[in-house]
Amino acid sequence: MEILNNEYQDLIDYLNDCSQACYELFDEALGSHEVAKRVKEAHFLIETAMFCQQTVAFISLQSEHLKEMVLTATHMLKTTANECNHFSDESSKLCAQVCLEAAHYAVDLFKDTQIGENNVINFG
Repeated sequence: MEILNNEYQDLIDYLNDCSQACYELFDEALGSHEVAKRVKEAHFLIETAMFCQQTVAFISLQSEHLKEMVLTATHMLKTTANECNHFSDESSKLCAQVCLEAAHYAVDLFKDTQIGENNVINFG
């Protein structure tokens, strides 16, 4: 099968990696003895994992709303990474790193992209 979205394949890979990292850390956090301290992190993880999956779907569908989805995903990735960095365990640090890599890739890919007629996305 030939992939049609070669232009965005790296972004798809970054988002899929991030989704996987978030789901794995979410599962780990649920079994943690610090679960009460990780409620906010758990919410961010599950929301980000799901939104990354939806963004991949929008990319695959060549949606007209792709740029808006990526902008929102970038914000969510940065927020989740920040929350993960509040914890010192290796899994949280890895998830934060994966989320930030995906966010930085999206920023580079869509910098100076316009939404609508006059609105420039600020990914920074």
